[in-house]
Amino acid sequence: MNPVSGYIRFDEIQLNLGNGNISTTDSTLSANINGMAESMVQGAFFGPNAQAVGGSFHAREMDRTRYIGIFGGNR
Repeated sequence: MNPVSGYIRFDEIQLNLGNGNISTTDSTLSANINGMAESMVQGAFFGPNAQAVGGSFHAREMDRTRYIGIFGGNR
């Protein structure tokens, strides 16, 4: 396992990743979002040399505000 760091940014808020890992055996990633009552980020790397990434996330604040989405990218 390797640590993962980063953020998901919107105009209104930046969601900072914490307690995350990348699995070197199956090219998956998982993390939580700091400061949220409940959260999960899951994804995987695809293609030759893991040149693409895709995944999903959800987070809920204490006031019940929710953030849900998907992401993808290429290197």
